[in-house]
Amino acid sequence: YPRKRALDNVSFDLFPASVTALVGPNGSGKTTLLRCLAALDHPFSGHIRVGKYDTVDDPRACHSLIGYLSDSFSLYDSLTVHQCLKHQGSIYGLSGDQQKAATDEVIANLDLVSLLPQRAGNLSRGQRQRVGVGLSIIHKPKILLLDEPASGLDPEARSDLSGLLVKLRQAGLCVIVSSHILAELEDYSDRMLTLRDGKILGDESVGSIERDGTIKIRMELLHVAEGLEQTLLNHAHISNVEIKDNAVSFSYIGNPEARSGLLKQLIEAGLMVIEFSTEGASLEDIYRRQIMKK
Repeated sequence: YPRKRALDNVSFDLFPASVTALVGPNGSGKTTLLRCLAALDHPFSGHIRVGKYDTVDDPRACHSLIGYLSDSFSLYDSLTVHQCLKHQGSIYGLSGDQQKAATDEVIANLDLVSLLPQRAGNLSRGQRQRVGVGLSIIHKPKILLLDEPASGLDPEARSDLSGLLVKLRQAGLCVIVSSHILAELEDYSDRMLTLRDGKILGDESVGSIERDGTIKIRMELLHVAEGLEQTLLNHAHISNVEIKDNAVSFSYIGNPEARSGLLKQLIEAGLMVIEFSTEGASLEDIYRRQIMKK
């Protein structure tokens, strides 16, 4: 933009069956990035590829793989919800049995049956949001881009949206959701991409399992024996041991069976384990750490 570089050396990959939280303050470049990913805006330099297609060289092919819901999307208020869905299907070239099957699937997945006869202009904010998501996935995209989808929603509608995004992730979609309110993203995100002043401040996995397979484990002990930290560090797959009072946390690489074996080893070694669980950093924790690193 004039006198303003909205995005600066932004580079990352998105993966199937994931929900990425795109976070950052207002004006950080989130919407511009989403519009570039959606092949609606052209980056000044660099490339964005959706599968084998380039968003600048072949935007229409990219559109067939992408669903996009802007923060200020519109519906045809005079049409019923059913008519809106059929119209959107027609835009993507669906007709006949193909259109009916796609429409029926969206109606079922988003629980829109009761809304079908209602005109879009009479819907609540939460209902409009659900219909908007339905319109963006009716062509079965591989990638779904949502810009501030929870803005203005009441708690019940936010809960419904959260459940929907989890369902879409389980169905294999790659979803990226932008917001500057971290609490809205906590329930369904498994990755957080942080923008600030147009630059990537951080790109991290969310939850207990990191991309390299590392998991954070927390133990509560009846009492902590002397030399416990070194005992744990002697284990080949344990690192980053932290001990505070009777609480012990550490990083560990291993599948559930290996974790079960580890717990057995610790108990046999004489540790009086009260609690043994995995833990993951919250979005707020990760964001604060990224800000401090900056």
